[in-house]
Amino acid sequence: MRQPHILIRLFLAGGLVLAAARCHEPTSAGNAGLSATITGTGILRWVERLAADSMRGRGTPSPQLDAAAATIAAYFQGLGLSGAFGPDAYVQRYPVPPGSGGADAAPNVAAVLTGSDNRLAGEYVVVVAHGDHKGIGAPVGLDSIYNGADDNASGTAGVLELARAFAATAPHPMRSVLFLVVSGEEEGYWGSQYFVAHAPVPIANVVAVITLDMISRSSPDSLQVGGRDRSSLGDVLANTLRLHPETGFAVTTGPTYGSDQVPFFGAGVPFLMFFAGLHADYHTPKDEADRIDPEKAARVARLAFEVAITVANTPARPARYAGGRPAAPGQAGAP
Repeated sequence: MRQPHILIRLFLAGGLVLAAARCHEPTSAGNAGLSATITGTGILRWVERLAADSMRGRGTPSPQLDAAAATIAAYFQGLGLSGAFGPDAYVQRYPVPPGSGGADAAPNVAAVLTGSDNRLAGEYVVVVAHGDHKGIGAPVGLDSIYNGADDNASGTAGVLELARAFAATAPHPMRSVLFLVVSGEEEGYWGSQYFVAHAPVPIANVVAVITLDMISRSSPDSLQVGGRDRSSLGDVLANTLRLHPETGFAVTTGPTYGSDQVPFFGAGVPFLMFFAGLHADYHTPKDEADRIDPEKAARVARLAFEVAITVANTPARPARYAGGRPAAPGQAGAP
């Protein structure tokens, strides 16, 4: 009489194991539709806010950049994410060279979604964008505000939209996800270099970096992704594109240099850099919010979400391939 009960218990236990495994599949039932919540409307709302004339181009350092950092920190906290620098500490300030604009420090902002797997929660997928731009510069016509809508309010908006989507995951992914908005990229990766050198988590525990930089211009179906030949993240991207043809991108290999993955890659971390390409308004006052394609930026962010959640839910770490380091800051073509 006990054998049927044993069989039933074994059957139920097996079912629970399978259910637990399914919970951590990248497209588990609880998380399969979350990328669709990343919308052009959400992207545009952030870009209009960050690239408004009142933000004075978000130069590093500047009061406007500090205001943007405070807004982003409050947003992360409102999502229920933990501060990366302490439970309620979202801002890291780093020293800037004397004479850089009247202030002696500038902000990075970061928050963490803690992973759900006890073994993997101490490893991190970093999603990063730079929130700074060129500030006030030489006038073009009557306009001297370098708004930086595409470069890089668009990428910053993408990180914030990913943070919102990840905060809604149920269950959270196995690994932790760290959302990072740095400054000083336009000056030579000041913020990301400082973050890597003074990271709140061990850099050895960062398994991947996903960079969003200039994701809202050029033709609607074009997208460059740098780093896909530098690690097994390229395979993750290829499989994600196969599973999500609705993104509609013709992906080509992008640069390894030019944005905030460079300090991470120099420290040995695999990366992918999502980049829609240069355009005539690059680093001019004409890079304004009314010129971006928010729907394209949303599709890029949705693709980045699917890649990030796959990496966060895959037990094996991405493998880095041999092949040199990215070029130094200032190389031609760098965003």
